[in-house]
Amino acid sequence: MIPCLRELRWSVRFSLLVLIFGISVHAAWAETLKIGYIGALTGDSAMIGNEIVRSLQTSIAQLNRSGGINGDKLELVVEDDGYVVARSLTAYERLKSVVNSRVIFMSTYGGLFALGRRPETDGIVIVDTLDCNDALVKTSTMHTCVATRTESIGEAFLERIASQGGGRVGVLYEEEAWFNFIVNTLRSGLKEQLVEVVAPVSAADYRAEVLKLKASGVQHVVFLGNDSMGRAFDEARRIGIKAPFYSIASVTSPGFRRLAGDSLEGTYVSNWLIPRNSEHKKFSEEFKTLHGADITLDFVVGPTHDAMRLVANALRGSREPTEIRRALSSQGAFAGISGEIKMDLDGAVRSIREQLFVLRSGELTPAGNSSRIEADVRAGSRNADRL
Repeated sequence: MIPCLRELRWSVRFSLLVLIFGISVHAAWAETLKIGYIGALTGDSAMIGNEIVRSLQTSIAQLNRSGGINGDKLELVVEDDGYVVARSLTAYERLKSVVNSRVIFMSTYGGLFALGRRPETDGIVIVDTLDCNDALVKTSTMHTCVATRTESIGEAFLERIASQGGGRVGVLYEEEAWFNFIVNTLRSGLKEQLVEVVAPVSAADYRAEVLKLKASGVQHVVFLGNDSMGRAFDEARRIGIKAPFYSIASVTSPGFRRLAGDSLEGTYVSNWLIPRNSEHKKFSEEFKTLHGADITLDFVVGPTHDAMRLVANALRGSREPTEIRRALSSQGAFAGISGEIKMDLDGAVRSIREQLFVLRSGELTPAGNSSRIEADVRAGSRNADRL
């Protein structure tokens, strides 16, 4: 009996040593996978960039709690480019040697195009969760996008304007690649009925520009700009322009609202909301717990979370850049918080489309054919819960 007990004790001790040694080796082997983000954390577009970062941080925290990527933890490395193209390129050069995941999220539209085919040479997968259109994914085979379809913004304006009998439409816009894309959609739909006025970026005064709009007798006015464009809203109403106003989700930022004041009331806003379902509720609660604040920009938070899920699935299969890129497009549809998500072979997700809302008493509510819009949101909720 005693020899047997002695042998048993040594066997247990040996097993414990093997287990402890195995854990130590695994800990030594475990890698921290770094994911990059380049975007505006300062300046007029800072609200968007910071909201994308918060969404990524929440998603990464969820993934790390569930074991990370095959046992490796994820870490977000952030670069602020202030929405300036030259700074985007500098940030990219810094990050490309740091992100061992070979994945960089990026949201400065002009910077994405300025990269050209550089990501193909460098072996970097680019993911945009602010904009998604054909032109963007054609820039490079390594460019991808999981975001609201850019064309749907202008289309939402055109649909509403047509339902109100059409007429001359003025557009006051900052000459920047993303705003230019929306203006091109308006040009295609309105032809000679469109009156274009280019606005200076971050101007202290827009009186000269809004006077041009008033003189042209426009019946609808579209504003495309960041926080400082709020001044143009206020000045347009002060000089007597009574036409309905149209704009983008940037009007909901505190800086924009402060400058625009009461002139924002009744503005038609192209926007997108996360379908309200169990997944939204769970993610919203985790977002608030981590950041101490509610989600403010659904249109970037939802797609960013779903894009991070796509990336995580791809990284579980390979760490080689071209394989990661291939895996992003070859995954089947899944139920994200943005609804059903499926990336096409060219790298674009085309299922997230903006719709028109109206801003009343500081709240966005469905505009136009509200029953259709509400039905779409409900359908998205049912699909996500079912899938």
